[in-house]
Amino acid sequence: KIKPSVYEFLDDVRLAGVPTMIVTDLTSHIQYRKILLWRLDQYVDWITTSEEAATEKPNPAIFKYALSKLQGEDGPIWMIGDHPAKDLQGAKHALGAVTFQVINNNEKPSEFADVALKDFEELRGLFKRCQKAS
Repeated sequence: KIKPSVYEFLDDVRLAGVPTMIVTDLTSHIQYRKILLWRLDQYVDWITTSEEAATEKPNPAIFKYALSKLQGEDGPIWMIGDHPAKDLQGAKHALGAVTFQVINNNEKPSEFADVALKDFEELRGLFKRCQKAS
């Protein structure tokens, strides 16, 4: 399921001109169907699946493969995820990403999370503050 304020956050990011990518496990066919069903294709520039990268998260190769698609885009890398090992630890170790964990229910923040947030509305506020600061 899509969490509340995800579309608004992705819209903010696109309007700011920040490139976006989904890095996901499972087969490409299944993931592309979900992305189309949820209309995420309208907000995301690239998609990398474990099937196309020939490995799953947290293997550094999937993150490095995803980074190669950016073709010279420069700047800090943010990984927003909910799985501490696969998303946060993987991106942090492979790319030195700044990691954001969206906390589910009463879950505790991961040691791999640079920032723990309760929802995407909070992430929107943080993103807007970062834009003003730069």
